[in-house]
Amino acid sequence: MKPQEQGPTGQGPHQPQGLRQEAEQRLRASRPADLAALENQDLRVLIHELEVHQIELQVQNEDLRQTQEELTEARNRYEELYEYAPVAYLTLDAQGVIQRANLTAEQVCGMDRSQLVGRRIEQLLVSEDRDRCYVFLRETAATSERRAQELRLGCRKDEARWADVTASVLGGPGAAYGFRVTLSDVTERKQAEQALQQREQQLQELAATLEQRVVERTMQLQALAVQLSQAEQRERHRLAKVLHDHLQQLLVGAKFQLSSLRSDLTDDVLLESAGRVDDLLDESVKVSRSLTAELSPPILYHGGMRNIFEWLARWMREKHGLAVHVDVDEAADEQAEEVRVLIFGAVRELLLNVVKHANVLAATIQMSREEDGLARVLVADKGDGFDAAHVQPGDHQGGFGLLNLRERLAALGGRVEVESGQGDGTRVTLVVPTALGRAAAEAAATHAEIAEVVGACPAGGAGGDGVAGQAGAVRAAAVRRRIRVLLADDHAVVRDGLARMLLVQPGIEVVGTASSGIEARDLALQLEPDVVVMDVGMPGLSGMEATRQILAQLPETRVIGLSMHQESRIAAAMREAGAVAYMAKTSPPDMLIGMIRRAAAG
Repeated sequence: MKPQEQGPTGQGPHQPQGLRQEAEQRLRASRPADLAALENQDLRVLIHELEVHQIELQVQNEDLRQTQEELTEARNRYEELYEYAPVAYLTLDAQGVIQRANLTAEQVCGMDRSQLVGRRIEQLLVSEDRDRCYVFLRETAATSERRAQELRLGCRKDEARWADVTASVLGGPGAAYGFRVTLSDVTERKQAEQALQQREQQLQELAATLEQRVVERTMQLQALAVQLSQAEQRERHRLAKVLHDHLQQLLVGAKFQLSSLRSDLTDDVLLESAGRVDDLLDESVKVSRSLTAELSPPILYHGGMRNIFEWLARWMREKHGLAVHVDVDEAADEQAEEVRVLIFGAVRELLLNVVKHANVLAATIQMSREEDGLARVLVADKGDGFDAAHVQPGDHQGGFGLLNLRERLAALGGRVEVESGQGDGTRVTLVVPTALGRAAAEAAATHAEIAEVVGACPAGGAGGDGVAGQAGAVRAAAVRRRIRVLLADDHAVVRDGLARMLLVQPGIEVVGTASSGIEARDLALQLEPDVVVMDVGMPGLSGMEATRQILAQLPETRVIGLSMHQESRIAAAMREAGAVAYMAKTSPPDMLIGMIRRAAAG
């Protein structure tokens, strides 16, 4: 290909005839006035220079032809890449009108290129995304930076498709004359993300369900543990009563009969045999009395903790020669019967361990009551001690052992703390909930009703068939005024789990449940509860707005915010709405119970 010549003004290529005329004019203008005057040497130099220039022009022409061919080849490759690229290419003018599209664009957009060219790119999108696309192009033009945005294509007949749209400016900053746009179909990825989000939501709901089941099972285990402790003590008391009221009476009667018989005997052999029988009866009565005291000492039902421990100290000294020092705070002396029985059995077992393993003749019992409603009982000795970190499950140490004691107290909401070391003595602290007595008084009444009261608990008001509708049955068993609680959560499983947990709590009554913010507001105004447990993300009316409206008319009611999220900003917003406390649903259930009690106490 020959390079194009420029005209004298540099404004365009010459036509063949005009180029010839211009060349002749320049030749006449530059020709010497008298060629004959030139010498042969000068002529040869001139001809040589002309030949050199001619060769230079030929070389330049070859270079230009090669460059033109390379440009043509590069353009062809570009056109091929543009046309058959695996992503959709669109070329837009400055107003966003499509000027050109490749084959992939036809497939992605679902229409022929002849239909694409001349359309504004916004017309390819669903109506909700068109304004976003317009802003997207304007921002790209303003910054001249390559930008990306996910938009939905609405031009296909089958369904809306998600596309990853990238745009770059054609032209310099502030002088854009168009855009180069790529479209990548990411529908499958978005569908996978949505499926993943749905799966995560399902897992969260499942986790909430499992959490509530754990709470439910924990409360049931605590109720069962209370009932088991009561049943054990009742059986001990029954056996002690049988021994005292029946066996001991029979033994004493036998002694009376034997005494009468001995008065009629004259044979020395028979008298000696009768004496031995009488001694056996006396020993049987002593054993029976001792067994009665061990099974169920009467002091458990008539004295305070100081009297109980002092009786136990005397019994340990008489039976085992162990001197026990007793120190009981006055505030801790009065305890419910169930608490007294539990502490007595545990302390006696620990003192027996001292006798068997500590190799000492003295021990100490200290008891105090903490502000958190827990009783702390310390049993200490200065004996051999042991490695508390390596107590084995089979190491019962003469009773139900430290591990079994831990499990037993844990089931009742308490714990065991052990400090010991080889040669350093042992300090065992029992932490026992003093509310165990109230829980025991209500456990029997509420545990049998939980399944019936909770059942399939639909969201509803105080008069429904769910937890709130049946709450009157539980309230009838209360021995004192309870804290009236309204539960508001849009998940039925959470409402049911909270209701199950609160039903077995002494002094707390569930008066209603709500599944939306509007329902929570209306029920609160109707029932006037002491405390409202409010989920932040309620449908219809948000938990925050429902809280504001409730407190505007019921300023004495206390609201506790509840959410799956732990963000401080949510907690702050809920408190700003008037909530007195906020808790994540993943927190320990005991935290919510404590919040309810503190909120009701003001």
